[in-house]
Amino acid sequence: MTKKEKLILFIYSMLLFGATYILYTQVKPIMVCDPDDWTYISSIRYAIPLWKDWNPSKVLPETLMGLCGYFSAYVKHPIIGDYILSFTYVYAFVVSLFIGIYIIAILLFIRKIFDATIQCSLACSLIAYFLHFLFMLNRDTNNLFMLTASNLNCFLNYTIPVLFCFIVTLYFMQKFLFNINSLFLNENLNGERNCESWNYYKIGTIAFVIYLAIFSNMVCNIIIIAPFIYMFSTTILKQIKTDGIKKVICLSNIKRYCFFIYSFLLELICLIFEYNGGRAQDLSFDADFAFGDIMIDVKYIWININKKIAITCVVAICYAILTYIYRKRKGIANNTDNTYIKALKIMLFSFGLTLIYMVLLYVRIGQHKLQRSENIFVIYAWGALQLLFHLDIF
Repeated sequence: MTKKEKLILFIYSMLLFGATYILYTQVKPIMVCDPDDWTYISSIRYAIPLWKDWNPSKVLPETLMGLCGYFSAYVKHPIIGDYILSFTYVYAFVVSLFIGIYIIAILLFIRKIFDATIQCSLACSLIAYFLHFLFMLNRDTNNLFMLTASNLNCFLNYTIPVLFCFIVTLYFMQKFLFNINSLFLNENLNGERNCESWNYYKIGTIAFVIYLAIFSNMVCNIIIIAPFIYMFSTTILKQIKTDGIKKVICLSNIKRYCFFIYSFLLELICLIFEYNGGRAQDLSFDADFAFGDIMIDVKYIWININKKIAITCVVAICYAILTYIYRKRKGIANNTDNTYIKALKIMLFSFGLTLIYMVLLYVRIGQHKLQRSENIFVIYAWGALQLLFHLDIF
């Protein structure tokens, strides 16, 4: 990236952050209003899963919420002299920062996949930003947009975990698509010493980031687990086909895949803690009503979807796939086309698994919570990327 491109990206990032910050401070301000807001802004939890706690695995949001609360009360409040407004400014800053990084991550992902110019990538990321406001836009009142939440607590507990998990996922997807050997700690798939620089600092940083992503929210971390399942399973199946199953289950191979194994173990621990947590124990379950409620939720989402956006998504996907098939049959498919189809497979698999996971999870949770924008966003995140991904083919 040239100095000019870096300057363009910096200016764009500042404008994007500024516009989002104005949205959450002036247009639709993030306010401390719910009892849960007051509860969690006034305490900082231990940054580890807490057995039998009400939210045992929400390490990232509850730690961040407490830190921001203390900063608002003891640093921002003395400066501006308005106690309530100090929380709005600080939390709006944090949410806007995560959204800005999320959009820039999409920009860099599109640029990498299609080898696009900075101007084209910028335009695509801007479309991605506006799509979050258009997806549930209809003629009725109370339209939802995907970058909002029911209250401040839900911003930190749902919106930020979705953004964080998606940012981390896009980073590892690029690694998988362009340098799969960089995901292995010991040897690459050819049995050669991995030349990727793996020092303790890098291993520790990646392990900590994955830890925060998994222990952000059980609802949201499927965003990172779904593509990891695809990447791990396809790599293992490819190795079995090449080397046989005996070599796959050897100790050196387990060390090679410890990055994936570590992620799956954390997810298992997260699920165990949540299953035994206070919130899970407090939920009642009636199968007769649960499945009926989830169908009402799905119907609500379908009715409120912007049909023009949905049709555009279907047309873009069909056009892109048909274009790839045509180019492949003509023998003119290039590396970009091949990378595109690999990325498409990951996104389709992740979207499908996320959809199944969310439906099954909210059958158990109930209370029509799937209708909330912060929960729809978990499913929408993969759909938005697919639409943007295919629009770039045009």
